[in-house]
Amino acid sequence: MLLHIAVSDTGIGIPEDKKQVIFESFAQADTSTTRKYGGTGLGLAISSQLVSMMGGEIWVESEVGKGSTFHFTVRAEVLPEKDRARSSASVDLAGLRVLVVDDNATNRRILHDVLRNWKMEPTGVDGGCEALQTLAESVDQQTPYDIVILDAQMPGMDGFEVARLLKENSHTKDIAIIFVTALSKDDKYSIQGYEEGAVDYLLKPLDTFVVRAKVNVFSKLYLQQRELKVNNELLQRTNKQLDEFVYIVSHDLKAPLRGLSSLASFLEDELG
Repeated sequence: MLLHIAVSDTGIGIPEDKKQVIFESFAQADTSTTRKYGGTGLGLAISSQLVSMMGGEIWVESEVGKGSTFHFTVRAEVLPEKDRARSSASVDLAGLRVLVVDDNATNRRILHDVLRNWKMEPTGVDGGCEALQTLAESVDQQTPYDIVILDAQMPGMDGFEVARLLKENSHTKDIAIIFVTALSKDDKYSIQGYEEGAVDYLLKPLDTFVVRAKVNVFSKLYLQQRELKVNNELLQRTNKQLDEFVYIVSHDLKAPLRGLSSLASFLEDELG
């Protein structure tokens, strides 16, 4: 399969006699561009080499003062159906509720679109205070969120404070928190994030494959944890009912059927 991809901009444009030069190392269409716009002149040279290694071509169409369109082609193989099924095997993400907290509207939109494409139910908010309010409302409405994707560096209440407050609240302490940051995973911010209860980090710019992999893993863990919690609560209620049954039978020997009837009704309600 031959893929053809085009990327357009509305920049300064490239003169006709410079269209091939820009794909050479350390070359730019205008030597003043480095000073005015930044850049080293390596990006297109590296892109050209990568495209060539993948059996494709790269070229540009441009008009000075109006912008450019960069084209490239690459050859790719279509995976057999069985391999595609294996590569996409994951926990069912459909219906999982995710709260995206980021003061940057573009980042929120990207994550929202990606998560929605996986049939999840994302909600976006632009700050820590709104996140806490949204989570509190979800608790009141008994529609809890499964995951919070949280920007670490936000004005006002940052992600670390939000995470700390979530972990201090008995209703939200078990929600999986994934931080989003433009900083390195090895810096002090990451360490602080894990200390505040984050299960992992996503680095900007976001890679959708990494996002899905991490959301998939922690969704599965969260669902297992929630199932164990439900089973544990059922076990506790069953043990309590059994204790009451034993008490009734041992203290009211003339009416043992009352205890059996009460226990039978409980088990029918809980187990169907």
